[in-house]
Amino acid sequence: MQQFLGNVDMYKAQLEAWRARTQAATAQAEVTARFADVTTRTNIAYAQMQIEQYKAQVQKAMEQAQIALEAARAMGQYNAQLAAGALSGLHVAAQISGSGSATTAQSTSTNYNYGSG
Repeated sequence: MQQFLGNVDMYKAQLEAWRARTQAATAQAEVTARFADVTTRTNIAYAQMQIEQYKAQVQKAMEQAQIALEAARAMGQYNAQLAAGALSGLHVAAQISGSGSATTAQSTSTNYNYGSG
């Protein structure tokens, strides 16, 4: 009977050792899982931050393109107005012209032209 009780005690000790190893392995697995979870959350947060940074850069580029477009449009309008003013001046100058003629009894004709080139 002594030997039987000794075997039971030894079995209990083995069982406790197995339980301790199992608990340690479980604790290690929990730590690993938590680390993986924290790493995943960190990676997600970093990716979201990168996305927001890229969105800001795209927005900035779009705004710069819009400013460049508006500047080009304003320059085009300025040049068009400048050209229209120049052409208007030429048109006015072209309208200021005249001609005349005089006839004498001897049928001599003289023409005078006044104008800009």
